[in-house]
Amino acid sequence: MKITGIEIIPLTMIFKGIIKESFGTVGLREDDVVIRLHTDGGITGLGEGSTLGPFYCAESQETVIGIIGHHLFPKVLESKDPFDVDQIHYQMDKVVFGNTVAKAIIDPLPNLSVIKDLAIDRNKVINNIVELAPSLLELRSMEP
Repeated sequence: MKITGIEIIPLTMIFKGIIKESFGTVGLREDDVVIRLHTDGGITGLGEGSTLGPFYCAESQETVIGIIGHHLFPKVLESKDPFDVDQIHYQMDKVVFGNTVAKAIIDPLPNLSVIKDLAIDRNKVINNIVELAPSLLELRSMEP
């Protein structure tokens, strides 16, 4: 099985109230990134990363999108076996220094087949997540 494509989806979450963490106040908004990886075996995998703003890490939604789109996908992931996790991690570290949020989005690659192996209806799982989300926040996909 080989990775054949990627969708990079910027996702902005608007909270109904201010979110306070042990390290500080996140505020009313969070800019995240979701990816959808496609394989030649017809399996699709999802990854998500949250920067929690520049005060938390040195990455932003824009830098995560750029690192994945311009470096990690074309130089590390494209045409590779998604289950060769050690090699993917090794190559990510060779290609890009730091950028742990961008790399963490790629990290769940071994779980690509979990939904298929467990015979779970992917659409039902996604719909359940989407149904629960509005009670906590408002989801808006933002164009880069």
